[in-house]
Amino acid sequence: MNSRYSIEQRDEQLLNSQASITYTLDFGRAAEHIMAVTLHISNIITDTVSCILPSWIPGSYKIRDMVSDLSDVRAFAQGKELSAQWVAKDEFFIQTQGTNEITVTYLVYANTKTPRNSHINRWHAFVMPVCSLLYVEGRMNEIHHVKFLYNQQEWKECSTSLSPVFPTNDNTLYGALNYDILADSIIEIGNHVVKTFEVLGAKHELALVSNAVIDADWIVKKLEKIVSTEATMFGNELPYDRYVFFLLCSPGIYGGLEHARSSVNAVDPSAFSSETETARVLELLCHEFFHTWNIKRIRPRELGPFNYRTENYTGLLWLAEGLTSYYDTLFMYRCGFFTQQKYLDVLAKDNLGALDKVPGRFSLSLHDSSFLAWVKLYAMSPDMRNRFPSYYLKGGVFFWLLDLYIIIQSNGVHRLDDGVRGLWKQYQQNPEIGVTEEDIINIISQETKVDVSKVVKDWVYGKEELPYEEIFSQFGLVYSKKPIAITRENDELFSPKKLLGITVSDKNGTVVVDTVTDGTPARKAGIAVDDCIIAINSKHTLNVNSFEAILTSLPVGELIEITAVCDGRLYTTSLTLEIPFEYTLTISEQLTENQKAYQSLWLL
Repeated sequence: MNSRYSIEQRDEQLLNSQASITYTLDFGRAAEHIMAVTLHISNIITDTVSCILPSWIPGSYKIRDMVSDLSDVRAFAQGKELSAQWVAKDEFFIQTQGTNEITVTYLVYANTKTPRNSHINRWHAFVMPVCSLLYVEGRMNEIHHVKFLYNQQEWKECSTSLSPVFPTNDNTLYGALNYDILADSIIEIGNHVVKTFEVLGAKHELALVSNAVIDADWIVKKLEKIVSTEATMFGNELPYDRYVFFLLCSPGIYGGLEHARSSVNAVDPSAFSSETETARVLELLCHEFFHTWNIKRIRPRELGPFNYRTENYTGLLWLAEGLTSYYDTLFMYRCGFFTQQKYLDVLAKDNLGALDKVPGRFSLSLHDSSFLAWVKLYAMSPDMRNRFPSYYLKGGVFFWLLDLYIIIQSNGVHRLDDGVRGLWKQYQQNPEIGVTEEDIINIISQETKVDVSKVVKDWVYGKEELPYEEIFSQFGLVYSKKPIAITRENDELFSPKKLLGITVSDKNGTVVVDTVTDGTPARKAGIAVDDCIIAINSKHTLNVNSFEAILTSLPVGELIEITAVCDGRLYTTSLTLEIPFEYTLTISEQLTENQKAYQSLWLL
């Protein structure tokens, strides 16, 4: 385990540097999804060298056993092969036999398209170093170099947050000040679109990887706005000299992962086909970029230095992701991507409404949701919605209410921004040490002049409904939860949507229940996960499309019959379709002076 932790690096620090730990990444077998790695280790002073591959990715809290994609490990010294003895699933020892220099070779299979995995084929290489580059135990704090071997006539672009060592005469050798930075530095080599821009003296790069035609210049304009707007909150300063936005566009993927000098953002190409989906892309970009400050630098103490081999438990992921989830939507408004009413609509539907549909918010606290992420959020059960509140979703609502609470208690003088800036100052003063829960409470209280200790403890550790109405009323905000509008046709009530309480999918020619939500008609009727829906009111459900078409045609409030199969045996049950709720957040037409003042600070 690394005893020190630093993720700060500037390109100038690696110029003309030397390294005793060097990796060569050979992409000669890229068409087979294979990368050949040569690890050269010199200045060895021990009889044994231990090499380890991480088992989890910082920012993604799940044991992944990435060593399963590693094979053909061999070690050499002075032309002779040495024994590489596995001592654990992720670690092997090499007896140096008195030499101070050894070479380790191995293969990495990379064929998974997500923001968290390496993907290599004949057209490109997307490399997550933490998934594929072994570290040398006891030597993680040294400079590490990485050399790329590929046909530069076929692959013309290389994007990475690693720093060039000899930029004027060798564009294939890069470096990191330590292994933590190396593990955190993404690599994309191929023929992707590259656009550069500058904000506040820092260089930025968009690396757009897509087979579809996407307007990269439009994305750059949005990124410029995101960078400048988020930096404004932190005093118009950026904590890096260079940053890379990786945007991966591939069918069926969505998500992101933060890094100190880059972020990976993955979307389906169709995400740019509608205003709603495009807004989702921009919100993802806002989210991952805000992590540049929050979680990469303002981080729970348990998350740096940390152990790459096992779970690193923290009850503070509500800070890491909840705070970021609140601000990603707020920055959509501050950037001008959302109007004020659109911002309120998103808060109502995608925050309050989404949380209202999670019965699990009464089963587990935010703290425990964070602490158990390793076996909950990243190992989702079909029953998760009923037992587990996401620290992203509930954490975002928590920080929204905390922001409003601070505004109220400070009489419109301070807000959460002040507390976040205080956390940032704490990092700048002592970047090697993360924060504790008490640090968070004390710093926010100090910077805002509002004692937040009780509400933080109550809301983070409690399982009760958060006090929306009590806080909203002081802002003149009107929150409404009511059944969606219905129409009357032939004396029957029809709604464009029906509340059944299940999600389904097509599997092996049948409509299979994937999830059932507590308190809904389906749960009350005894329908369960993995049941196959055969018919509704004797009409055969051939697939998901016909299932939804039948539901749409049925009136609400009328008893219907479901025919289903559980474990190979038929059963029938009855239920009454209900009208789903719609969620709105509006501003009262009559506001007091205090309400106006509070709103003007919140909705700057």
